[in-house]
Amino acid sequence: MGDVSTDDTGELGLEDESKVRLKSLVHPGQSFTYEYDFGDGWLHTSLVEKEMEPDPRFFYPLCIGGARACPPEDCGGPPGLAASSTRKASISTA
Repeated sequence: MGDVSTDDTGELGLEDESKVRLKSLVHPGQSFTYEYDFGDGWLHTSLVEKEMEPDPRFFYPLCIGGARACPPEDCGGPPGLAASSTRKASISTA
């Protein structure tokens, strides 16, 4: 991670993420934040609880919970979801 820089042509100097492993950036007990869907601004913070050896029976990354527990696609980010939830609540109590 670190500072964003540009190369001689003005392009962003980014690393190839396929060559960087999470364990080289964060360790058990540490957390990191990433942004999903830059247009809507969803920020996610993940805590690395422990490091485990991969189980050959599974494909990774592996979702271990939260099935269908996400906001609708392109709902306008956290403010749009809050407005949508308020509208639904007022309709269901009418």
